[in-house]
Amino acid sequence: MVALEQGYKNMSYKIDDMPDQMKKALEVVNNRTLFPASRATRLQELGYETPGDACICSRGQAIIII
Repeated sequence: MVALEQGYKNMSYKIDDMPDQMKKALEVVNNRTLFPASRATRLQELGYETPGDACICSRGQAIIII
């Protein structure tokens, strides 16, 4: 990943670290030990309205990074 990031930096793309809130949301989304309602509640506590919002944001962030 480091080489990939450096390659994009060399092409003048802005590369930022993923925000902590988004990292936490991804952990919640990927935690298969949680029931869907618990997952949704935890995501709402992080500021996302639905689990889909966290996934959409994470995909958007990945597009920005990649």
